[in-house]
Amino acid sequence: MKSPFFEHNQIVTRLVLCVIMPPELEPTINHYDRESHGFAYNLSSAVTYHFDNGPSLFCGPGQLIYLPKHSYYHVERTRQGSCACINFEILDDDLPPEPFLLTVSDTARLEQIYTAADKQWSRKAPSYYHACMSNLYDLMAQVRTELDRPYLDSGKADRIADAVQYINDAYTTEDISVVELAAMSGMSEVYFRRLFKARCGVPPAKYIKNRRIERAKELILSSLCTIEAAGQLSGFSDPAYFCREFKSVTGMTPTEYRNHHKNKE
Repeated sequence: MKSPFFEHNQIVTRLVLCVIMPPELEPTINHYDRESHGFAYNLSSAVTYHFDNGPSLFCGPGQLIYLPKHSYYHVERTRQGSCACINFEILDDDLPPEPFLLTVSDTARLEQIYTAADKQWSRKAPSYYHACMSNLYDLMAQVRTELDRPYLDSGKADRIADAVQYINDAYTTEDISVVELAAMSGMSEVYFRRLFKARCGVPPAKYIKNRRIERAKELILSSLCTIEAAGQLSGFSDPAYFCREFKSVTGMTPTEYRNHHKNKE
């Protein structure tokens, strides 16, 4: 996928806002001549952006949208949840107002970037501005990498898409084997791993783990079940293994993650 935004090495001239919006805060509904550029990322909400004289783009959990400066659009929220955004100005201010939507493969990495930016921006420590600027450039690099993923012909892409759909349907209840996924896709394991990473940006095992961890986060923050049950309902049968994997992705144990977010409320 190509975007005019990345045709040149963009230079950020000013940060406007870095924030994670909790579910109870509604997004601004109407935007007339948007004042700055922005990357909005849906952590758990679902929103449709209706652009004047342009497309309507549905942005669900795990998806990012680029909102150009000077764009006109209406926001329709279809699912309550958290979303994050970084708004900014750039030196090249003559870009055509062309939004784009990206389904993120490494959701854990994007959440780390937005969480760090939100924390720095809200605390306003002496170095906060440069730290947030660094977060934005990290985000731009991650987005550019995902947009530049190698092209796959339609037949191979369809087979990988079928494997991804199977993972999304079964990751909470089945012990998914990469060997079995490759066989289902009619490929050797080595070839399947290479094409899967080209299509999704991460190896299949990491994709499965990321889906399970994202599900576990939702259950942990919902307070509807115990930490152990959250792991089991996300596809982790061994509580100790769940805690290790959760910490390897988030930097916190499940209990620390729940307490951290409760303290922010």
